[in-house]
Amino acid sequence: MEYEIKMTSKGQLTIPKEIRDKLGLKAGDFLRAQVEKGHILLKPLPYKNADRIFREYVAREGKNAPGLAEVREKTEKLKIDTVSLVRRVRDEESAGD
Repeated sequence: MEYEIKMTSKGQLTIPKEIRDKLGLKAGDFLRAQVEKGHILLKPLPYKNADRIFREYVAREGKNAPGLAEVREKTEKLKIDTVSLVRRVRDEESAGD
């Protein structure tokens, strides 16, 4: 599906809600812009958006969420790079669309 997007005098664009919802984009998220063959290509930067994702998780789970110390302890024991993990999951989700 194609969308018409109007640029403001300050060069700002509004990404249509349907696209934001499909990609899980929220206010303050980062995107990378590239010019390829006369087209603008925008890509979400999940590793830069991981902080927002984590805060949303904590807010959603509330009292059921483990404490930060517990998360760090489990992460260290499992040798998980959480930023890379979030990036990989988001990339896999984007590729599945």
